[in-house]
Amino acid sequence: MSQAILEANGYMRNPTSGSLGRRFQIFIDLLGAPNQVHTRSYGDEFFVVVTPSLEPMVDDIRHAYLQYALAPLILRQGEEFEKKKGLADFAQPAPLLSSIYKDDFLLLAEKSLVKAVEARLVTGPGTATRREQMVDQALAEGFILTPYFAEALPLYEKQEQSLRLYFAEMIKGIDLKKEDKRLEKVQFATTAT
Repeated sequence: MSQAILEANGYMRNPTSGSLGRRFQIFIDLLGAPNQVHTRSYGDEFFVVVTPSLEPMVDDIRHAYLQYALAPLILRQGEEFEKKKGLADFAQPAPLLSSIYKDDFLLLAEKSLVKAVEARLVTGPGTATRREQMVDQALAEGFILTPYFAEALPLYEKQEQSLRLYFAEMIKGIDLKKEDKRLEKVQFATTAT
């Protein structure tokens, strides 16, 4: 788990694992039902409860950590996202997308960014194919900004700033016409994978 969080911090170029006044904690529940990861967020407190499993639930914990680390970036750019809010209409017909994401564009953007970063963290044989599949799956589920973030993150990787500082530039780079064109022809999945 520590390695997964370290990799996520390295990718985002975070000098520490947290923000001032925020806390991410992992608890192990030895008496809980096996193979489960539960996350809860209460204000600035983010809790992950892991139950026993034969294989570590590293991907789920990294996902929770990315949500914790990336949420403040999205919130800081709320005004800029407000200008792009029209894109949320494209997510409305997605049958697998929870209504919470359909009603809250910032939450939809946050989850889309998390899924794009997760795809960028994939390594090993067939990396490009696996990344593309992850982005396509996220889009099919209704996370409409994932393809944009997947295209923008390689540009972030080539420059020197941390994601925290570069993110405003990334959001300003969303071309509404290009995204409209991309999202017009999306076929949303009707069954969960």
